[in-house]
Amino acid sequence: PDAPAAGEPTPTTAQPSVRAGASPAQIRRLIVSRLRLADARRRPQVLRQARCLAYAVYFEAQGETRLGQLAVAQVVLNRLRDPAYPKTICRVIADRGQFPWTTGDLTIRDATRFRIAWSVALHMMAGIFTDPTRGATHFYAPARVGAPAWATPDAYLITIGGHRFFRP
Repeated sequence: PDAPAAGEPTPTTAQPSVRAGASPAQIRRLIVSRLRLADARRRPQVLRQARCLAYAVYFEAQGETRLGQLAVAQVVLNRLRDPAYPKTICRVIADRGQFPWTTGDLTIRDATRFRIAWSVALHMMAGIFTDPTRGATHFYAPARVGAPAWATPDAYLITIGGHRFFRP
């Protein structure tokens, strides 16, 4: 399922880039600082957006590797920078049925996987990793759905895990 369809370029392996030499404690401090979590007035909004991103990672990529989860989160963040999309994480996810799971059962059935998704969300929002998707604004999982109309060879960027990433 990771091989590109006929006519798509061969993907290269993407690796997230952690800021060099940071300890877990330094990374935690960096997340708190960058997301301004020490600001009691700002914290609820930031955590709400992080929860939305964690749900996206959980429902779209819970069976993926950490890199696959980072990539799915990055697509949401890339859409924030695109004028065609809403300007908050929660609104990007709820936008025009882009993520079909948003209309279904949102029960978290695996707390461990959700904790991982939460960690991925915070790390990505804080900019701890570089973009493994090469600027993708779209993805789909070929094993679960057929190729959407926007999934053209010209828009294809990379395959990471069970997802193909595009910038139409």
